[in-house]
Amino acid sequence: MRAPRMLDPIAERLLDLRRISGTQWALRGLGVVGFAVATLLAMPAGPLANLGTGIVSLLVMVGAFALVLRPDSEIGVLAPIAVLAVLVPQPGLSMGRAALVGVALLVAHAVFALAATIPAHGTLERSAWRLWGRMLLAVIGFSVIAGLVLAMVSLVDLGPWTISVAVLAVLGLVVLLLPRKS
Repeated sequence: MRAPRMLDPIAERLLDLRRISGTQWALRGLGVVGFAVATLLAMPAGPLANLGTGIVSLLVMVGAFALVLRPDSEIGVLAPIAVLAVLVPQPGLSMGRAALVGVALLVAHAVFALAATIPAHGTLERSAWRLWGRMLLAVIGFSVIAGLVLAMVSLVDLGPWTISVAVLAVLGLVVLLLPRKS
């Protein structure tokens, strides 16, 4: 008596997954591949080299799995944050490897963003793909410009006082971009 009450909700969720379109599965699969590539590039010793990298890999898998089930889930931000948390403090990090991790994360984010905005049961028309492509080109263009500016600034030897200015600039940007209640 008790088993059917526990199994019915699980079975209903699994049946809901059958109704998701092939386009959605392709987008979600490409997003998972993007997170996997970013994880592998961020950890040169391997994703299971020690306990720390194993925990980070588990966090990335949880975030990616949450996004596969629901592409608009907020817990999906766990995957890129975990990858960046292991990438940033590495000594001797090359710009090339950091850029490749960034590209992999950008691809994962872009396809999961598209998957979150389209119906799960339908297919995309050509106009929707074109619109997404135009928006993606704008994001890629901005990312390239920001990367070039960052590469140029990294060649300049600035004093430690610039950290204070950078923190104030980031806080100002966050205040400007936060939505206001009317």
